[in-house]
Amino acid sequence: MKRITLIAAIWFTLTSAIYGQRGNINVNAEQDIVITNLTGDLNFGSVIQNQGTVQILLTAPETVVLQVEGKENQRIRVTFTAPPDLRLDALNALPFTLRAAYNDTGNNNASGATVISLPVSTQTFQLPNNPGQDKTGTAYLYIYGDILVSNVNAGLYSNTINVLVEYD
Repeated sequence: MKRITLIAAIWFTLTSAIYGQRGNINVNAEQDIVITNLTGDLNFGSVIQNQGTVQILLTAPETVVLQVEGKENQRIRVTFTAPPDLRLDALNALPFTLRAAYNDTGNNNASGATVISLPVSTQTFQLPNNPGQDKTGTAYLYIYGDILVSNVNAGLYSNTINVLVEYD
């Protein structure tokens, strides 16, 4: 069984007026499944205290795009473990909703992606056939979501999203 672990730490700093938030994605891969982060950080942009819900939509430039390469025509299973919130400390938290989608056509096209119905934590799909000599199939995972910005203290809020990709 091949396993890949993706850890997304989501950070952002709050001030009394404008604040920014950013997520850092670290990827580890074993053997013949390769995960490539094509976009970098999950970034919620500038927000203000008590702003309410701040969303990153599936087709937004801030959405994290992960390229998954493995044996063509093989089924893979993706398992998500997401925190319910981002935390500054025990008393200060911002509710976080993870959203995700995948495109198993071999094309990086978020608008053609299949939305994963979270909080269902596991999604299975097949890597596509590659018409060339290379026997590698490529799919794309999209990670995005929402935070609820309320009257909380300024500081660095963070937590970790775990994504496990393995052959089914």
